[in-house]
Amino acid sequence: MRLRRIGTGKPTILLDAGWGHWSTVWIRIQELLATQFQTVAFDRMGLGGSTRVGSDRHAFQIVDELQAALLAAQVAGPYVYVGHAIGAVHARIHARRDHRVQAMVLVEPIVETLAMQRVFSNYRYGLEKSYRRALRSARWGVIQPTAWLLGWPKFGRNLPSTGRRDLRRGYRRSVMQTVLDELDSCEQSMQQLAGVGSPAVPIHVLSAGRDWLFARRDGHENHVQVMHRKLASMSPVGFHSVVPNAGHNLHLEYPREVLSAVQGLVKKVC
Repeated sequence: MRLRRIGTGKPTILLDAGWGHWSTVWIRIQELLATQFQTVAFDRMGLGGSTRVGSDRHAFQIVDELQAALLAAQVAGPYVYVGHAIGAVHARIHARRDHRVQAMVLVEPIVETLAMQRVFSNYRYGLEKSYRRALRSARWGVIQPTAWLLGWPKFGRNLPSTGRRDLRRGYRRSVMQTVLDELDSCEQSMQQLAGVGSPAVPIHVLSAGRDWLFARRDGHENHVQVMHRKLASMSPVGFHSVVPNAGHNLHLEYPREVLSAVQGLVKKVC
């Protein structure tokens, strides 16, 4: 597993990306956090610079691999786990398994109630279709998945040129297959998440203010924001913030909002 480890100080900040992304998308946030803390952004197995290992890509397996990698690399706790989308699922499971996870910042997290909804299933279906099409066509190649996931060029502008190149070049066949494997394992991952229950550590949930994809609006608040607020309320110390003009990839659009959430949580609980 490739770990991008920079900075010093406690706690250690773990950075886990969403579907189809890897450590590269955290570059800006990691640079900001590394002035105060040790930070570790990682590529899940089969993504970015990590080795592909089989097709079993449910959340328990991914958390097992991360725990083994942290042990091998001697990355000491305590940890604050920052997870985006499906990365927030891994964060919640890891926190239940490892007492060194003292807090979590969940960026546009996928939650159990959202994963049961038809609109979410349609989103997953569209994502799977996009990747399967890319695997079938060498000419179509990597352009559309990258554009679809990151909203090029708007979101890509917030990454350095080296980061943009890494993402574009990184969508090789094995990586796209790994994304499909993670998507195929979604139901199993959600069952595993439901089994661990409510968050047992302090959390800060960040929601996008801009409606997107599967966000249906009920009055002044879209239903994804409602679910995120409920998730925050389940924690013994829970905070929920809406970033008004952000979309789903708010960590790319507004990295300083994530920085502030991490800093605030560390001051309160670590």
